[in-house]
Amino acid sequence: MEVIPRQDLESRSGRTLLRDVDQRLTAALEANGYFESSYYAVPDGFALVTKMEQTRADGAPEKDPDRWSLAAPRLTGFSLSAYLQALFAARPGHYRVIAFIVTPHAFRQSEARVTAEEAAAWLGGGLDRLPAPLGALELGPDHACTALIYEFVRPTESDAPRFQEPGALPGRIHLQKSGLWKALQR
Repeated sequence: MEVIPRQDLESRSGRTLLRDVDQRLTAALEANGYFESSYYAVPDGFALVTKMEQTRADGAPEKDPDRWSLAAPRLTGFSLSAYLQALFAARPGHYRVIAFIVTPHAFRQSEARVTAEEAAAWLGGGLDRLPAPLGALELGPDHACTALIYEFVRPTESDAPRFQEPGALPGRIHLQKSGLWKALQR
């Protein structure tokens, strides 16, 4: 969990609406290759959820096309040792879904375990854009934008990805490695 600095979301022209916050978030996402997302309503705000992506253990995204695949990363070069390792100990896969929650209400993360299938389904379960009436709300003094990072790991190619709690990396590292932290900074 990481709170995005408010000044990185506010409009420079003064009054900031939730649609302005949405535009800042979507611009940062698109600048870093996140072209699929989904919206959900939360109390007096919204949640913006990314597509599940495959990452390296350090939080950097895998290179395309592996980044958006739930399959194990492919071998990029052939060597006998890499081939034998792939045969006998499939490379672990790391995955994440990022959810930006914009609301004036304090909250804590649930202790519920999320499956990879549930997290992947979030993309198709929400709306395709921020509803206009919600976007017209003003970013109030109590509004905050919190990034929740849902981490999953797949120990071997034959295993399903499973929720990793606690996460292996802090939220800020995920946001930095994804390029989103820098894209959101003013």
